[in-house]
Amino acid sequence: MRKTCTCGNLLSDTTVPNNIVYWTYPKNEEHLLLERFSGSYNRLSQTAIWHCPKCHRFYYWAKDWNLYTYKIDESSSFDLKSINWSENENKYYSYNDFDENEMMNQFKNQGTLNFPVVAHFDLETKTIIVKTKGQILVYVIEDIQPLSRE
Repeated sequence: MRKTCTCGNLLSDTTVPNNIVYWTYPKNEEHLLLERFSGSYNRLSQTAIWHCPKCHRFYYWAKDWNLYTYKIDESSSFDLKSINWSENENKYYSYNDFDENEMMNQFKNQGTLNFPVVAHFDLETKTIIVKTKGQILVYVIEDIQPLSRE
């Protein structure tokens, strides 16, 4: 599938591996993810989030038949200290194909997993806080497009 980002960058999942699709899982399935990396293929609540490497927007095709576009909120007043990253029920783990290869090697060599992207979804504000490689970014909904059911 292909999609043109709001910034004009062409996004595609046709090349594998790619750095566009981030496979995202809820925190309550962390144990299943660990089992998967150890060779057990169990059923997970996998969600594909598309990320634009040029402008850093991301796209989420939701079960409510809407496409949500999120952008970085440069002027956010969200209280980042209020997030308990270790005990967060609205926490998600995410990685792309390249990250998965690194994670697999790490798991084989060390028996541990460090997820490159950890996200917190604030239900009240619909804000998403993304923690990745030493930085924390706040994302807000930029656009919601209804999808065709055909």
